[in-house]
Amino acid sequence: MIFNADQALDFSKNIVAAEMSETVGEVTLDEALRKFLPENDIVSMRKVQLNTTGESVGSTITIQSDTLDLLIPDGTTIYAPEDWNGILAPPKEVTGAVVRSGFVTNEAVDVGPNTITSLLLDKPARVIIPTSTGIPYYSANGSSWILISSQCAGGDMFTSPAALGFPDECYLKFGGKTVIWTYHFTIFANMLELGDDGKIVNYYNSPVRVEHPFDVVKPVTIKQKKKEDKIKNKQLMPGEKTTLALYLKNNLDIDVKKLDVTITCKNPYVNIKKDKKPYTGKINKFAKGSEKEVKEPFKFELKPNTPIGEKITFNVESQDPKSGLISQDSFTLEVKAPN
Repeated sequence: MIFNADQALDFSKNIVAAEMSETVGEVTLDEALRKFLPENDIVSMRKVQLNTTGESVGSTITIQSDTLDLLIPDGTTIYAPEDWNGILAPPKEVTGAVVRSGFVTNEAVDVGPNTITSLLLDKPARVIIPTSTGIPYYSANGSSWILISSQCAGGDMFTSPAALGFPDECYLKFGGKTVIWTYHFTIFANMLELGDDGKIVNYYNSPVRVEHPFDVVKPVTIKQKKKEDKIKNKQLMPGEKTTLALYLKNNLDIDVKKLDVTITCKNPYVNIKKDKKPYTGKINKFAKGSEKEVKEPFKFELKPNTPIGEKITFNVESQDPKSGLISQDSFTLEVKAPN
């Protein structure tokens, strides 16, 4: 079920008592709470299973707006301190949150009741922070911040991550956003480190890696010159020299001064028309969120004996020399018969 970002969910009628010794996997609730509340003094818990309420029978809960997104899997049990009133508040952007010393927040999202930092889940929920720039942290005790150091691996990052054990969390940077999978609700934030001069340190120096920061814009188009396109059909054909218009998209939240682009192809029917291999090009002044063509058009030649229908894959590696950030992508073209 999909709810608006200003709609709170009331599970108060279905709350029952929970024992601190109850386990999720092999971890007790008491042990899990100590991860988020090191000085845990909670002695009793309550719980509610989301698919037992009239609000969410047999349905995954999604709370979303233009910028915020929370997904809770069907059948999730929420564990909370005894004083929880059963109200699950929608996610909201946070301003003026207590910041870790030496950092500044780039975006913070409060998830859950907005007043309790110890809600636990027996299934991981997905939280999306609407920016990818910064180091992901979560709030513990409402004042201290804990680094989210694990990147999500395997599975489907939008439906369920693989091998994420209770009560851990993981993150992934994608499409200008930060996807976090978590077993607890609190404040999540991207933070930028400050140098001794008070200015923001280049965030690439952090452990954060951005998934696909520079993507190939597809489909890749052919822009052959008249002397290259013998039949003048703008298609990839055996024996022809070909020039491609290769565009990349900058998925980062910051501008890139210079991007070096390397293109390789291992297909035996392809001769790359460049004195030095692999082929290299560049993009200057690459604005955040923009699409821009790689300078020095990519030229290659297909051998005359290239089979019709042959699918040729080109690998593209992009690197920001200032930060060392590397992105890899690929595209495939099919050899056509003359019309």
